[in-house]
Amino acid sequence: MAEQKIQIMITQDNQPYSIHAQGLQLGAQASQEQAKWAFQQLETLSQGLNYAIGDWAIVCEERFGKDWVNEILEQSTFSFDELNASVSVARKIPPSKRVASLSFEHHVIASRHEQPELALSWAQSQQLTPQELAVCMRTGKQMTRAEIAAGRSVNTWTTPLSVVDKFTSWRKKVPVSDWTREDKEQVLRDFEPVIEFLNEIRAGL
Repeated sequence: MAEQKIQIMITQDNQPYSIHAQGLQLGAQASQEQAKWAFQQLETLSQGLNYAIGDWAIVCEERFGKDWVNEILEQSTFSFDELNASVSVARKIPPSKRVASLSFEHHVIASRHEQPELALSWAQSQQLTPQELAVCMRTGKQMTRAEIAAGRSVNTWTTPLSVVDKFTSWRKKVPVSDWTREDKEQVLRDFEPVIEFLNEIRAGL
């Protein structure tokens, strides 16, 4: 990929802060207050980036067309899963409906619900983790954290939900787009017992 030339310029009191592909450049005459302000902007960028990508895609799709947006996204360094999650949240949950106290992951999970705002309200009122919210989504009803914890154990045996939660966390850290052919073949071999288990369940339905 060609060297990234585009920079984000953040200014306060005519003091430039340049963010580029290799890092940040702080103005030589920046004061402590200005440097603190620049850091706060970085925090905002970090917290809002996933939302902003989706919002950008929706706005540009309306203005320039879906094909143009897809072409830009295909050339980006973001994985398909990251882009898909950002766009899904932007489509289902507009900025005015997002909950600042909840993480982006909460919003990703809520966007899969027929009523995303309701799902977010569950997470907020019960202080659920994203994984606990996913459990509520699967059951189709609001649950307390105690109810979710109780449901994970049946006769002292941990239910598959805990395994699913761990798999989901691992899946996000290792996007398929980054895998080699050898990686994919190894995963298929490793998951063969799971595939056989699921096929056995399907055969009995």
